[in-house]
Amino acid sequence: MRSQGYAPDDVKDCSRTAMITEFEKLLPLRKITLVEFERRLKKLVSPEMGDCCTVRMVMECFCDHWAFKDIMDETSLTYDVMFDEMFMMEKEEEDFGHEEDSFKDR
Repeated sequence: MRSQGYAPDDVKDCSRTAMITEFEKLLPLRKITLVEFERRLKKLVSPEMGDCCTVRMVMECFCDHWAFKDIMDETSLTYDVMFDEMFMMEKEEEDFGHEEDSFKDR
């Protein structure tokens, strides 16, 4: 992610791991500022929700950003990065009033 006024250096990688460096350049998180990313997430959460939001809420929040256009596609790299199990928290049924345990509702 970029911070205000700071952009990551464009590294010319000639090593055996150059393919990893090129892959990282494709990630959408490199194409959004930290301030913008944080602003979008902060407007989703509230203390009543336990500072958690659903996958669907995040998808709707980022789908209008040019770097996250494919966030709605569950087979996309953007979707995989944003909604990896590492970032998920199982919700309690009473939290949002839903009884189904769908991945999109986490």
